[in-house]
Amino acid sequence: MENENSNLEVQTPTRVGPPSDPVLLGEQADNVTFQNAIEAYTKYGHELQHLQEEGQKTISTAIERLRSNAGNTSVESIQHKGQNLYEVLIDFEDTSIPTRSLSEVFALSTLSLAVFAISSLISEYLLGPLATVFIQPLGAAIVSSIIIPVFIYSYIDNNQALIGAQMILLTGAIQGFLSGSACSHLALSSEPIVPLSAVVSSFAITLADQRSRLSALKIVGGVSLGIHLTYGLFSGLLSFPYITLSLLYTAAVLVPIQLGARDKKNASVNYYSIVVLSLTVAARGVIYGLAGMTSEELNAASKSK
Repeated sequence: MENENSNLEVQTPTRVGPPSDPVLLGEQADNVTFQNAIEAYTKYGHELQHLQEEGQKTISTAIERLRSNAGNTSVESIQHKGQNLYEVLIDFEDTSIPTRSLSEVFALSTLSLAVFAISSLISEYLLGPLATVFIQPLGAAIVSSIIIPVFIYSYIDNNQALIGAQMILLTGAIQGFLSGSACSHLALSSEPIVPLSAVVSSFAITLADQRSRLSALKIVGGVSLGIHLTYGLFSGLLSFPYITLSLLYTAAVLVPIQLGARDKKNASVNYYSIVVLSLTVAARGVIYGLAGMTSEELNAASKSK
């Protein structure tokens, strides 16, 4: 018996399964649920409530920070950033993603796009003639859809939040005012709800596997586009501009997933949110420029159907 016991080897239990993921460890490996998305909306909704009283201070702080970093930006650095961004966007290797941070990104993007949409409507229908006194429609479109996004992208580093949530909301309001002024003489046959992709993505991302970027891309992309097309089908709004904008709005909310897969636990909610806002505004401006019609042209097109 003693010989048999001496021949027994003590085996140490081994770990079964994939190695620990730093993103999951950073998020305490807990499941991200709808409750997390609701908490994010509550958090940034509080920022929105105090936007008016702290708006001037926020703008002054942001301008000062941008000025202090202006000397660090050059054409070469912008090109380098663009090349890095392109490489990130075409990388589809399956890897982990920071779903909790992405849920916050989409929540903040939803609020900023809602501010943009409301500001655009006010500018288009109430302040349109007044706004054209200060800036012509073409100039407003260029500033809103191109200059502001490029300016922000040039001066914001994805690992250092130069602007906070309130500045993002203010940026949405400014872009909305300019966009409404630019589009006050144009109209599309139909267009999707601007913040819809972001709001459904804030909840859809909680259904994705934290260890799979591809899972998140499929779920968020499918839900976003599906909601747009379903709403358009039942409301009778399906048209070429509607479908095109639905695709572009969906593409805009997929970009933070790609960026999050690169940055993982260093993901920047503010940076990703401004990316979604800028891409969405730019897409809308381009489609209005290409497919927008005057009221006379729109009426003629409606009568010909």
